[in-house]
Amino acid sequence: KNPGAGAIYRTMDPSQAGAVLQGALKEVPFAVGVNNHMGSAVTPDEAIMKEVLTIIKDRGLFFVDSLTIGSSVGGEVASEIHLPFEARDVFLDNEQTYPYIVGQLEQLVAASKRHGKAIGICHPHPVTAQVLARELPKLKDRGIAVVRVSSLVRNRI
Repeated sequence: KNPGAGAIYRTMDPSQAGAVLQGALKEVPFAVGVNNHMGSAVTPDEAIMKEVLTIIKDRGLFFVDSLTIGSSVGGEVASEIHLPFEARDVFLDNEQTYPYIVGQLEQLVAASKRHGKAIGICHPHPVTAQVLARELPKLKDRGIAVVRVSSLVRNRI
């Protein structure tokens, strides 16, 4: 798939990847963290990941790995360079149907109860927004607090 302008590709050398990231960070000057959205081809590449994660660390940001592939080295490299890091637990809307997203939200709740926290990732699809608007307020009654991912990552520093 073509992710569009500003993507980092596995065919880039690490310095090219770093330059792309630097440009992206200039576009979002108030970012507090970085997440790979479609990183399955790049996240197993240790050289590229070391370059981009070092840039992220040098800017005082954190990294959340979407874990789009099991062979990602994001966590290992982040640990090596002491970069605040987390990984997603559940994708909420790989399928864009109300029942599917509700089911994924239930998996996220179960993961949060097992581990004390959980990170869900989703897209700004209309059905996702509908599910979240209706279901998130109910979580408080179940003892679940919805927080910014930055609070989960920053607690690991």
